[in-house]
Amino acid sequence: MDGVRYLRGLWSLLLVAVLLAPAVALAQYGYGSSGTSQVIVNETNVTLPPGGSITLSFEVKLVSGTTWGTQVQVSTSSSYVSASATPSSGDPTFSGKLTIKVSPSAPPGTYEVNVSATGDDPSEAPAVIYVVVESTTTTTTTSTPTTTTTSTTQQRPLAPLHLSRPQRLQRQ
Repeated sequence: MDGVRYLRGLWSLLLVAVLLAPAVALAQYGYGSSGTSQVIVNETNVTLPPGGSITLSFEVKLVSGTTWGTQVQVSTSSSYVSASATPSSGDPTFSGKLTIKVSPSAPPGTYEVNVSATGDDPSEAPAVIYVVVESTTTTTTTSTPTTTTTSTTQQRPLAPLHLSRPQRLQRQ
């Protein structure tokens, strides 16, 4: 009977080891663990006309933890502004290009583009880009100098006329 108990105990120990081995391997090599990333953009304020576009650079930088698959998520504050990132995923640290486009019908104003890292190494806060859309209507105001001519006539009182009797001239 002791041999049977011994074999059962050995099988139990072997079973526990087999079941825990994958968990130990995952923990040892960092699989399944996540870290945090930071998204950095090369410009945070851009000015565009309606219908304009610009391409910026971005970097998803690993801040802590072990690198693992991370996606770049882009959102805008208005349908008048669209943005896309290339590549849209990678293992931090990686860089890419962000293209921002403004609709031709966009009214003047300030819009936001938020760029975040999601997935196994998410960013704690998005990188925010402010897009200022300027009016394409040019208003030109011209002023012509106005000249006003004023004529002033001063009337002087006439000196009284002294009329005297005609005198005869005498010949000499």
